[in-house]
Amino acid sequence: MLNTEHQANFKFPKQLRLTHKKRIAELFADGKSAKAFPFRTKFLPNHLAHHRILIAVPKRNIPLASNRNHIKRLMREAFRLNQHQLNTSPHHIDLLFIFTGKEKPTYAEVEKKLVQLFEKIQLQIIR
Repeated sequence: MLNTEHQANFKFPKQLRLTHKKRIAELFADGKSAKAFPFRTKFLPNHLAHHRILIAVPKRNIPLASNRNHIKRLMREAFRLNQHQLNTSPHHIDLLFIFTGKEKPTYAEVEKKLVQLFEKIQLQIIR
């Protein structure tokens, strides 16, 4: 029999997406940042009961829309499967992930770098 109390929630509902223009502007202005090439992130604590993310893949780095969408899909999937690592922190945060690379990465590379970013974020939040 499975114990459902301790299972991680691997869902990615709409409430986990950052869509408020004022909050996005605050992230750019006041957010702390961390880097793990090919990603850069900005983050700020929020007062909600969950994390929210925004993913950006600049058109100047990846000109084909289908490639940009594929990278965003990889990033969302890596976040969805590893978000439980951020839940060990007492704070919930708003995250902006920016892809700074010039080539389309594999899923393994994306997941590895996002996990590194999560560790850097947790270290900065504790300070």
